[in-house]
Amino acid sequence: YGGTYRLFEQVLVQYGIKFAYADIRNPQEFETLITENTKALFIESPTNPLMQKADIKAFGELAKKKNLLLIVDNTFYTPLLQQPINDGAHIVIHSAT
Repeated sequence: YGGTYRLFEQVLVQYGIKFAYADIRNPQEFETLITENTKALFIESPTNPLMQKADIKAFGELAKKKNLLLIVDNTFYTPLLQQPINDGAHIVIHSAT
């Protein structure tokens, strides 16, 4: 999602926060990017605008294995269709619009 990307790359990097990006359909690709400084995984599922779904349970397992927070942007599905907390997410974001 463009808004999230801009938040990360234009605002949060000013605070020394670094970001890496990977294909949401491949949790193993995310694992290769984890460093000793990694604190969280942030995923959007389904993605905007391509509507690609992530295996949230797999990301939950990865976060647990690496002792990381899992943050899920659940804007499109809302809690009616998808409940990431039940799949291992620690923080879930929903749109208010």
